Amino acid sequence: MNLLYAAESIVKAKIDEHGFIMNTCIHDQASENLDKFLRALDSYQNAVAQYETIQGLKNQINSEQTPEEENLSQNED
Repeated sequence: MNLLYAAESIVKAKIDEHGFIMNTCIHDQASENLDKFLRALDSYQNAVAQYETIQGLKNQINSEQTPEEENLSQNED
């Protein structure tokens, strides 16, 4: 489960980074920022899809764990 938490953290950082880039481009409406905005948008959408996949995996793992396994994984954190 630690692997999923690490992946989740990295993907959240990517979402924040690309969101920031898009926001910067929106505030600076220069034409050269269009390409930068579109690249950030594509990367943002990809990161959101990755985040949703990770959440699905976490939910699946959590629903499959028995109470004893949950106690063990909580002790590892």
